[in-house]
Parts: sequence; C-alpha cells; structure tokens
Amino acid sequence: MFVINDATGELSPLEESAYGSESELQELIARYPQILNGGDGNGGRAYALVRREHGIADSAGAGDRWSVDHVFVDQNSVPSFVEVKRATDTRIRREVVGQMLDYAANAVEYFADGRLRASFEARCSESGDDPVRVIEDIVGTDDLDVDAYWAEVDKNLRRGRIRLVFCSDRMPSELRRIAEFLNSQTLETEVVALEVAQHLTPAGLRVLAPRIFGETLQTPKRETSSQVRRTWTMDEYFDLVGDAGPAGFRAVLEEMLVHWRTRGRRFAFGNGTKVTALYATIDHGKQSFWMTAVYPDCVEIAFKWLKIRPPFDKLALREELRTRLNRIEGVNLAADRIGKYPRFPTEVLLDPVRRAQFLEIEEWFEGTTRATPIELTGPLVTAEEDLAA
Repeated sequence: MFVINDATGELSPLEESAYGSESELQELIARYPQILNGGDGNGGRAYALVRREHGIADSAGAGDRWSVDHVFVDQNSVPSFVEVKRATDTRIRREVVGQMLDYAANAVEYFADGRLRASFEARCSESGDDPVRVIEDIVGTDDLDVDAYWAEVDKNLRRGRIRLVFCSDRMPSELRRIAEFLNSQTLETEVVALEVAQHLTPAGLRVLAPRIFGETLQTPKRETSSQVRRTWTMDEYFDLVGDAGPAGFRAVLEEMLVHWRTRGRRFAFGNGTKVTALYATIDHGKQSFWMTAVYPDCVEIAFKWLKIRPPFDKLALREELRTRLNRIEGVNLAADRIGKYPRFPTEVLLDPVRRAQFLEIEEWFEGTTRATPIELTGPLVTAEEDLAA
C-alpha cells in the first residue's frame, strides 16, 4: 500500500503500525462498528452497540462468569458477539475459539429474555443517546415498532441466529481456517475472522485496512430476519389518533387532510405494527416527497430523508426550513438535529394560528419541491417503496 502526494509526485509506502494496546482496537470497534463489515465498510450491516465488556452467566440466576468484548445488534435484529485479541496474544490461536463458543452457548441460553434490550437501554442512558432513535437509525426507518424489533432479537438468540466475530490486528492462519470450517458447518450462526491492520501515512494519518475471513464456497446461505410490517388504512389511522393523540387533534387532522387533498396530495402510512404516521406526499417527476410524518402525538420533520433528495440536499435549504418552523410558537428544532428526525408535539397544531403557519410552510415546501427540474428527482420511487426500503 502506497500514498501518492499529488503536490510533489512522491510515492511513499504505508507503514504498518502495531496498536498500543488491545483496548485501543476495542475502542475503535466500539466507536466505528462499520469496521465489522470488513472492506465493505460503508455497506453491509448497520450496527448499534449494546455494550462493551458484556457479562455472561453460565446458569440461570447466577452472576456473570465471563465478559465478551462487544455485543452489537444489526438492522435485521441479529446479535453479534465480538472478541478482540492482538496477534501477540498467544491465546488467539486456539483458546479464543473455546472462549467464544462458551460465550455463544450461554448467551443463547440466558440472553433471550430481554436482557440485551435492557443492557442496550442502560448503555444509552449512560451515553445520553435516545435508544429508540439509535435503533431506528440502523434499521433506516422513522416508524419502527421497537418492541417488535427486540422481540425479533430474542427470537434470533433462541434460534442461535447470531454472528461470532474473532477480531485481531493480524489474523493467524489457524484461526482463519477454524472460522471457515465453523462457518461452513453452521446453518444459523455465522462465524468470521476479522483482521484490522493499522497503517500510518508519512503525515501521521491513520489508515485501517479491515478484511473478513470465513466465507467459502461451502458456506450456507442464511436467512435474514425481517421486521414485522403492517398495512394501515385511513380509518385505522384515525382510530389510533383518537386513542393516542391529544383531545381535539382528530378533528384538526381531518381539516388538514381536506386542505392537502385540494392541493393534490397523496397519503401514505408507515408500517409499524402498533403505531404509524401519516405522510402527505407530493408526487413530482419520478419521485414522491414529504416534509413531515404526522404521528398521533408528534410531528416529525424528515431532515435525514430530505438531505439526499434535491433540492433539499442543500444544507442552506434545510436550514431555511428549520428556521421557518421554529418561528411557530412551541416548535424548537435544534440545529444539531438538522440531519436527523426532530419532532414537535401535535398539541402545537391545535391552535388555529400556529396551524395556519404550519400549513403555509407546507405550501412553501411544496412549491420549492415542484420548482426542482424533473430530471433531478431521481428514479421512480413511490412513498410506500421509500418507507419499506
């Protein structure tokens, strides 16, 4: 591996550098879990960290006997157990295999009772993260039935549908062969060896080169879990609003729907099993657009969804949208949420003046969207397909 300095034309080799400690590599995995995808760091699975040094008991009701370096869950509700050893640690040859199998066997037996969810939510409380938002971000939806997600995690644990990751800065050939063998023999459990070599550029920039070993032509194809989805009707949605929304909001929402229908809006719903949102969509060119997801108790602004869709891929335009909304009394969307899905309570829309301001902003959004040249709107994608993606 080499680095080319375009300014000078100089070619310099990348120098491999050892990690200062095992905990340094552990911290990198925890902070940047996309490393677990190997060379496909921007694709593959999306991970949420459950906890580092997660305790594991060897019998019901007992205290923890072991601790695994990391536990993650991915967008398909599949838990991953990661054990990190440096190549200089002699235990990486064989001892780590028995260690990991102990972890897996007992985690499958004693974790499938909501323990991973409890650990994850406790970790989020410590770090100040929103546990619902973290899971919604990895799944890629703003309308997730979180209870169904964690129920699927427990189901996967009971089935042994988990991922075991042996991680090192330099992967011994013996461990690579063991991972390939185990991976080819298990139908539910995936076993991989992850090498994360570290290199330094002449300027001191750190470069990570992750590689995954374990897949062979004999590796069985494994099912991927899918989230439970539901198709909602307008009547069901209004029943939900009546049950879970503030008093009077159902009548307000009916008024807003009349307004949107006169402007040619089309309506779609999310696919959560217990809670859903209404999307008043604008069909323009080959794509559908929406500014908000209207839940019974809150209105969610789709900044994260909009930032990859012209014309709102421009930060200045999203900032203008945030500024306009913040002029409504009771709305306070923080600047650091402009790439996320910030919310404000539906009670704000009970006031006719504030509701009129909101609908005026919706009309501005619609006009800005329709002014976008059709050729920039992307391929044919319906609102429902976007939500299910």
